[in-house]
Amino acid sequence: MADFAIILGALTPKALHSLVQSYKEECAGIAPLTLCDHLGSRARQMPWRAYAIADSLKAAAFHEPVMVGKRPNPLVYCFSGQGPQHWQQGRDLMTVYSAFRESIYDCDKVHKEYTGRSFLEETGLFVTDAPKSSLLAKNINWPANIISVAITFFQIALFDLFVSLGVKPDAIIGHSIGETAVLYTSGAMPRDVSA
Repeated sequence: MADFAIILGALTPKALHSLVQSYKEECAGIAPLTLCDHLGSRARQMPWRAYAIADSLKAAAFHEPVMVGKRPNPLVYCFSGQGPQHWQQGRDLMTVYSAFRESIYDCDKVHKEYTGRSFLEETGLFVTDAPKSSLLAKNINWPANIISVAITFFQIALFDLFVSLGVKPDAIIGHSIGETAVLYTSGAMPRDVSA
């Protein structure tokens, strides 16, 4: 039979010792993998923890309990794909936050270098004085070439805003169009290639 890591947690060392005895008496017939999963998820919520490596709870000899300090939850940015775009996205952020505004303008500068056209002028996105008669303002079905650029601009600028405010993620993930922003925000690619 294979050995399992059995982890227990409680509020105090005394409570942990009592818990070990209770589980050994009451849960001897439960499948070891099921028990390990159950106990492990409960243990993560408790400050005092002990573990044993054994083939069954009955045979487990637990190490002395140790105090495990609270760790903050990691901050993870998830950059999304197509779908969250809308006509008003980023307009208030452009007005209020210079870091966001400058990032959008930097992205537009790169876009203009590659295409010869200003994305902001062409679409009216992000700017406060854009005409409400724009095709994008009236239509929820935007062309993919506009959606991908709009989402990339927004996500890069939002990241730059958060960094300017001192908020930095522990991890960055993305899917679909969001992967472009991940390349920039992770430092794997400069803005002039990402935007």
